[in-house]
Amino acid sequence: MNIFLLGTGYVGMKLLSSWKNPNTKFTATTTTDLKLKEIKSQKSTSIPLLLKIDKHSNISQNLNEIDILIITTAPKNNTSYEETYFETSESIKNSIYKRNKPLYLLYTSSTSVYGNKQERIVNEDDLRNPCSKTSQILCKTEDNYESLSNEYITICILRLGGIYGPNRTLESRARKMSEKEFSSTGNEPTNHIHLDDITNAIEYCVSHKLSGTYNLVNDDHPTRKNLYNKLCKTLELMPPRWKNSQNSGEVTNAVISNKKIKKAGFKLKNPLIDL
Repeated sequence: MNIFLLGTGYVGMKLLSSWKNPNTKFTATTTTDLKLKEIKSQKSTSIPLLLKIDKHSNISQNLNEIDILIITTAPKNNTSYEETYFETSESIKNSIYKRNKPLYLLYTSSTSVYGNKQERIVNEDDLRNPCSKTSQILCKTEDNYESLSNEYITICILRLGGIYGPNRTLESRARKMSEKEFSSTGNEPTNHIHLDDITNAIEYCVSHKLSGTYNLVNDDHPTRKNLYNKLCKTLELMPPRWKNSQNSGEVTNAVISNKKIKKAGFKLKNPLIDL
């Protein structure tokens, strides 16, 4: 099984180190020289590739002999969203739309595409309501990948909740939020997902050839106020300050359902309640 991994940031590097199927050969990309050695050290069967993509890039030669394309690219800052997500999808589209042999494509998106749903429970069939420029870019990117679905190309989109895990803990986020003022009531439900559950879900989707769109979030949805006030109390810090103002849409205001991926057989192993 030949996998082309586009993006070796927080999720991509963990995916390389935790992949269980031994009969897998990875080609893993990075945009920096520093990451090349790190990629090689993660798995002896991984081939590091320095690759910078824009919307005009054609990487069809890189993708010709692969079976699976996993896209876990992430921006270095908000200004690079268009380049990181949409322009990458344009390049992929231009490179594989004429493909006439099987390809499984998995893309990690975000639950932020749902926007402000007034704290309702939403699933994959609900309309997206992108309220920020970044979530609008994510919607365009999803559409680009979905347009590639045909008799040869299988598309799977995982909409990830807020990612946490080693070196990106919710406790460290609470420390940064302590005593700061936020322009919302804090009553928005949270939708988090642990790094290990993300990488496990990606391998599960690949091995079971799941297609379509799946939300990937924990079962637990405490409000922002309850979660971070509790964490600050545990850490003996002052809690954040919440303004009593309406959600602007910049923060996803919905309870994201994970029933679809659980119905497909995937089991979450890192409940938020363990915090």
